[in-house]
Amino acid sequence: MCKKNLLNPPIPSAILTLGPVPPIQKEEVVSALAKTRNGRAPGPDNLPSKIWRGVGGKGKRWLTSSFNGIIAERKLPEA
Repeated sequence: MCKKNLLNPPIPSAILTLGPVPPIQKEEVVSALAKTRNGRAPGPDNLPSKIWRGVGGKGKRWLTSSFNGIIAERKLPEA
Protein backbone atom coordinates (compact mmCIF):
# COMPACT_ATOMS: atom_id res chain seq x y z
CA MET A 1 0.00 0.00 0.00
CA CYS A 2 1.44 3.38 -0.92
CA LYS A 3 1.82 6.29 1.50
CA LYS A 4 -1.07 8.21 -0.13
CA ASN A 5 -3.51 5.38 0.63
CA LEU A 6 -2.43 5.30 4.28
CA LEU A 7 -3.18 9.00 4.72
CA ASN A 8 -6.37 8.97 2.66
CA PRO A 9 -8.01 5.56 2.96
CA PRO A 10 -10.94 4.88 0.64
CA ILE A 11 -14.32 5.95 1.98
CA PRO A 12 -16.55 2.93 2.65
CA SER A 13 -19.79 2.91 0.72
CA ALA A 14 -22.94 3.70 2.66
CA ILE A 15 -25.49 1.02 3.40
CA LEU A 16 -28.71 1.98 1.66
CA THR A 17 -31.95 1.74 3.57
CA LEU A 18 -34.71 0.48 1.35
CA GLY A 19 -38.25 1.22 2.34
CA PRO A 20 -39.47 3.51 5.09
CA VAL A 21 -37.04 4.61 7.78
CA PRO A 22 -38.33 3.66 11.24
CA PRO A 23 -39.04 6.63 13.52
CA ILE A 24 -36.34 7.67 15.96
CA GLN A 25 -37.25 6.75 19.52
CA LYS A 26 -36.72 9.07 22.51
CA GLU A 27 -34.49 6.39 24.07
CA GLU A 28 -32.16 6.64 21.06
CA VAL A 29 -31.87 10.40 21.53
CA VAL A 30 -31.22 9.99 25.27
CA SER A 31 -28.55 7.37 24.56
CA ALA A 32 -26.86 9.54 21.90
CA LEU A 33 -26.85 12.58 24.18
CA ALA A 34 -25.34 10.53 27.01
CA LYS A 35 -22.40 9.64 24.74
CA THR A 36 -21.53 13.28 23.98
CA ARG A 37 -18.54 14.76 25.78
CA ASN A 38 -17.93 18.16 27.34
CA GLY A 39 -15.30 20.42 25.86
CA ARG A 40 -16.11 19.59 22.26
CA ALA A 41 -16.86 22.28 19.69
CA PRO A 42 -20.59 22.97 19.39
CA GLY A 43 -22.37 22.35 16.13
CA PRO A 44 -24.09 24.89 13.86
CA ASP A 45 -26.61 25.67 16.62
CA ASN A 46 -23.70 26.91 18.78
CA LEU A 47 -25.08 25.02 21.80
CA PRO A 48 -22.58 22.88 23.70
CA SER A 49 -23.53 19.25 24.35
CA LYS A 50 -23.91 20.04 28.07
CA ILE A 51 -26.96 22.17 27.23
CA TRP A 52 -28.56 19.44 25.10
CA ARG A 53 -28.00 16.84 27.82
CA GLY A 54 -29.74 19.06 30.37
CA VAL A 55 -32.93 19.85 28.46
CA GLY A 56 -35.03 17.36 30.42
CA GLY A 57 -37.79 15.06 29.24
CA LYS A 58 -39.81 17.70 27.40
CA GLY A 59 -36.75 18.93 25.50
CA LYS A 60 -35.72 15.39 24.57
CA ARG A 61 -39.24 14.70 23.26
CA TRP A 62 -39.01 17.91 21.20
CA LEU A 63 -35.60 16.90 19.84
CA THR A 64 -36.92 13.43 18.93
CA SER A 65 -39.92 14.98 17.19
CA SER A 66 -37.64 17.39 15.31
CA PHE A 67 -35.41 14.55 14.07
CA ASN A 68 -38.45 12.58 12.93
CA GLY A 69 -39.80 15.66 11.14
CA ILE A 70 -36.51 16.03 9.26
CA ILE A 71 -36.70 12.40 8.17
CA ALA A 72 -40.36 12.70 7.12
CA GLU A 73 -39.81 15.91 5.15
CA ARG A 74 -36.41 14.81 3.81
CA LYS A 75 -35.16 18.33 4.40
CA LEU A 76 -32.90 19.96 6.99
CA PRO A 77 -34.18 23.16 8.59
CA GLU A 78 -32.55 26.42 7.54
CA ALA A 79 -29.95 27.74 9.99
